Amino acid sequence: MHFINNTIKYFLIVLFFFFFCKASSQSCQGSLLLDANNPVVDLPSTNQYYSGNNGGYTWECWFKLNQPFGTDMQPLISSVDGVLFEDQWLGFGWQGGWFNEPVTRLVFKVDGPNSTFPTAPNCSYEPSAGFIIGTWYHAAGVMDYVNQIAELYVNGVLVDSKPITTPPITRVIPTQLGLNFGGNPLPLFGNMDEVRIWTRVLSATEIASNYDKCLSGAESNLFLYYRCNQPGGSSVADATINNNTGIFSNTPSWSTQQPVITGTACSTSSSIVSVVSSNSVICAGATVTLSVNGASSYTWSTGSNTSSISVTPLVTTSYTVSSLLPVCSGITFTNSIITVSVNPSPTITAVSYTNTTCGLNNGSIIMTSLPVGNTYTWSSGVSSVSNFVSSLSAGNYTVSAFNGVCQVSTVVPISSSIPLQILTSSITGSDCGTNNGMISITDNYTNSTYSWTPNISVSNNLNNLASGIYSLSIVNGACSTSSVFVVNQLNGPNSINVNQSNSICESTNGSISVTSVLNGTSPYQFSFNNAGFTSVSTFSNLAQGIYTISVKDANGCIYSNTYSIEKVTVTSNIELTKNFPLCDANDGSFVISNITGGTAPFLLSFNGLLFSTDTIFEELGPGSYSLVIRDSNLCETNLILEMPIDKNDYTLYVPNTFTPNKDLINDTWFAKATCINAFNCLIFNRWGEKIIELKDINEFWDGTYKGKNVPNGVYVYLIEAETNNGTVYKNGHLTLFR
Repeated sequence: MHFINNTIKYFLIVLFFFFFCKASSQSCQGSLLLDANNPVVDLPSTNQYYSGNNGGYTWECWFKLNQPFGTDMQPLISSVDGVLFEDQWLGFGWQGGWFNEPVTRLVFKVDGPNSTFPTAPNCSYEPSAGFIIGTWYHAAGVMDYVNQIAELYVNGVLVDSKPITTPPITRVIPTQLGLNFGGNPLPLFGNMDEVRIWTRVLSATEIASNYDKCLSGAESNLFLYYRCNQPGGSSVADATINNNTGIFSNTPSWSTQQPVITGTACSTSSSIVSVVSSNSVICAGATVTLSVNGASSYTWSTGSNTSSISVTPLVTTSYTVSSLLPVCSGITFTNSIITVSVNPSPTITAVSYTNTTCGLNNGSIIMTSLPVGNTYTWSSGVSSVSNFVSSLSAGNYTVSAFNGVCQVSTVVPISSSIPLQILTSSITGSDCGTNNGMISITDNYTNSTYSWTPNISVSNNLNNLASGIYSLSIVNGACSTSSVFVVNQLNGPNSINVNQSNSICESTNGSISVTSVLNGTSPYQFSFNNAGFTSVSTFSNLAQGIYTISVKDANGCIYSNTYSIEKVTVTSNIELTKNFPLCDANDGSFVISNITGGTAPFLLSFNGLLFSTDTIFEELGPGSYSLVIRDSNLCETNLILEMPIDKNDYTLYVPNTFTPNKDLINDTWFAKATCINAFNCLIFNRWGEKIIELKDINEFWDGTYKGKNVPNGVYVYLIEAETNNGTVYKNGHLTLFR
């Protein structure tokens, strides 16, 4: 019963693929004919075909012109608004009143939202010999809102681009193949094919690679795709899943003419099953992924029915996948074989190691493996390709043997050890003039050997010591340690208390003053840096350094100690005013109004010049300048002062009204600016007619046109000005009344 059911299921699958492929088979033959009888195809009106949600959009199609250009625009794809200047256009010419283009030029136009007039020029192109009647061309318009640029491509090649700074339009404007504007249809008078609208920006590489190929319709962000290969009908089918069916506005008109298009999506032949491996050659024990595509179902020799399987062969192994493959004439089965080659891995034969001793980094590891000639890598920062490493600290080490193709690894632990240490020490001072001091120590090992300097004993206990310094070295096998012990003098001076003042920077104003002496019998005398003993106890004018002070009491007992005079660094800072240079000129300045930190008076060295008391530095251009501040203690502070480049140093003032009534007050209209290299201004009336063009910042308009006064009202100006930092565009309205 189970076998019969599976047989029935297989038979139904065969029938499904046979009839489905027969019903849905298409070729890339045919095109739309858009002429006076059928000028327009309407796209579904509820959709927006110029969305910026994914950063931009792309329009593309093939076209062929069937008659010479006339006087009217000839559209390909259009979203034209009848009220505001919110137009998106791919077609020939533009006659909207702003940035008009001849009808012989292919134009890609993008407007921004809520525009009262266009804000940027169009992309446009015309071959040197013009567009040839009867020749197929591919056109693509790309609007990239992220990088603020519009691009026009012809036959997969970028032919023009323009900067577009406006944001995307968000409302829905009717979109058509062709254009029906206010009841006035404008046909292409030609053929269209392979119409594609994308809700993303196509790259130049994508356009060049796919403009002459059929697509499957399942590509990412392909929102509308008219293959135009239908034998007839009053609508144009969408090859995507978005059901954006186009409707002819008049009599449907189809053509058998088409451009040369290639690609498997156009073919009625069988698909090709492709089997790939993530790695066709592996090492024994590694895992590899096998993947298959191009069919509807799969059965692997491992028993799996998925399109991808993971296998871990130990030897070279071949895998077979059987695929159920739908074609337009029915279904077929195909078997594909893929072989995974397996290389042998090295074999570890022995690992030996030595742990650390004495708490030192003296561990070692040696590893042997087959075949002979393997190389080795080590973890934990060990840089060696040998099978033996030494001078290791405690820790876990991963060693890998590599035979040129494969490797095998193991982890070796190196244990820690305890260093030889002194556990306890006891010191008894020696009376002044008497050798009765003692030192006694213990360590953490047994049977250690002791060596003293001066060489007075080999024991860990010393007696009958004079005051002084004693050095000890302890050895126990390979381990050793050392220390220094001080036997203090008793019943005499054994400490000197002082007040210290450190020196400031490079000056010699440090001092040491003895405040008290502990123990011993007064009166005391003092020796500074091994000079003779005197009653002087304060030592001044000291630079940075280490100094020795000795004290001798009334009984002749002497105690010495060292003291360090440090150098104290003092940092100064400034209160600074920067006067920026205009238009990148050398007329900037630094003005220092106050200096904090350090000790006055101050000297300044600006940009390597000699030190002086100057605090104002002029005739400066943009750049970095050095300043050194030196105070009275010779403390120096180094600063870097930045004179920035004023990126917005130009000014542009445009008035919004004037009264040309010859009363000598506000009789002319003109712009004022600084740091402007070139200037151009166009003034239009409300009908888009140019009234005057000002080509210099010093030119003006007196309110006349061709020698006659223009009427009161609102006029539009467009200004293009060249600054040191690029071109500036400005537009607006001005009001004229007398």
